[in-house]
Amino acid sequence: MGRNRIRNRWHDLGVEFLVSSSTSFERVCRLRPFRLPGGEAAIHEPWRTALSVCAQTDTSNNLKRLFAWNVAAQQLESVSKIIDRPQFSPLTSSAGRLIDAAAAIILGVDHADFDGQPAMRLEAAADRGAQGWYEFPLSEGELPELDWRPLFVGLLADQQRGVEPSVIAMRFHRSLAHGILRVCRHWREMPAVLSGGVFQNKLLTELVAEMHDETQPLGLPGIIPPNDGGLAAGQLAIAAAKGGSLRCV
Repeated sequence: MGRNRIRNRWHDLGVEFLVSSSTSFERVCRLRPFRLPGGEAAIHEPWRTALSVCAQTDTSNNLKRLFAWNVAAQQLESVSKIIDRPQFSPLTSSAGRLIDAAAAIILGVDHADFDGQPAMRLEAAADRGAQGWYEFPLSEGELPELDWRPLFVGLLADQQRGVEPSVIAMRFHRSLAHGILRVCRHWREMPAVLSGGVFQNKLLTELVAEMHDETQPLGLPGIIPPNDGGLAAGQLAIAAAKGGSLRCV
């Protein structure tokens, strides 16, 4: 029962790009899914997600460089063995978890006291003056996906060359912004609205705002915040548009 509960909670949660109105929506793109070894345990131990991401990038030689984490070799080996086992490693497409993996690789973050802490540390570490970014392509298909694998290949290559963590952190954030805007450009005739918990990251939000095509209106978090506050406001707006009665339960 416990395993099913973890799997059902985590399966396919994460980045979603929606074309929507006040009465309907269509899911048009997502982040390429990846596995979370141990499910919810990966929130507090981001090295788990880093192992999972690296396992999909054919960078096994670089894994040896990640063992500076304060994690026993036996535990690393055990977690590596469950990455491809769905009952222990549910799928997600969460940008937050992907950022956790980057923080674990770039900064050596192996433990988080609360959700979002690795992302906060990575944002704080980024050198705003650093140039460059990593490829973050958009794959075609029935449901297009932003493919993070080339991004992490580039990130790991920089790390292997001895590039400063602050520079890699900035390039990672700029890569995410490029990917987000790549999707937005497919619907230039429509306003692009940034929402969701990932846009609590001030650096990422500012990069998207600076780089976007000014001919396309861009809605930024403000009075209506990202994450749960924006979700609640959206639910109220949809209910009002449909003319339904509101009832608190």
